[in-house]
Amino acid sequence: MRIIAISLSIIFALMACGDGDPGLDSMTDSSLEATLKGNTQWPYELVGTLDIVEAGDYDDSNYPAWAVGSIITDADEWGVLINIGDGVVRKARINIDSGEKVRVWLEKPQMEDDELFYPVSKIQAL
Repeated sequence: MRIIAISLSIIFALMACGDGDPGLDSMTDSSLEATLKGNTQWPYELVGTLDIVEAGDYDDSNYPAWAVGSIITDADEWGVLINIGDGVVRKARINIDSGEKVRVWLEKPQMEDDELFYPVSKIQAL
């Protein structure tokens, strides 16, 4: 009996460490993440609220050259990580900390520091 208990413990430990069923990942993803993982058309247009955690290179303007954070939609309280660069905020001339809804165009995701980020190519105030 003791050998069976030890064997089961080892099996469960190995299952927890393994990749397991690929379908299990989608159960832990937010609904937006699951939708984007299945997407094949980029850019992907999305409406939501920006939650910026860091921004920089303001130069002589009120708009940062880059920003990092997430976009939160009404249907998904967690959102996805975004990376806004190349003067996208300056071109849009929006306050990224306003909490107002915006339309963003997400590009194909990229891995940065072991996290999946969606580059934003365009932002538009609503």
